[in-house]
Amino acid sequence: MVEMSLSKTKLEQIREDFEKEYYFKPPYDSYINGTGLVPLKELKNSGQKLKLKKGESLDDLCLHVTLSKELPSNVKLPELYKKVRVFYEIIGEIELE
Repeated sequence: MVEMSLSKTKLEQIREDFEKEYYFKPPYDSYINGTGLVPLKELKNSGQKLKLKKGESLDDLCLHVTLSKELPSNVKLPELYKKVRVFYEIIGEIELE
């Protein structure tokens, strides 16, 4: 859950911290291909399984991380990062045109 007291600037800093810790470092760099902040309702509307936790609202922001492929069982990523929920979605490789 994102605490409502977190500003958009603080949330962006948390997203950037996540990228520095995971996105750009092995072994995660070969799986993660995007990050963003999205309201929980966007994930629910996209068909992701979503259970609201106590005190959460569909308007709360979460960290949405896209993956190029499924993580092997020995590679773990957090479900909560600095008090922000993290959701993962496998979208495949991103191809530039």
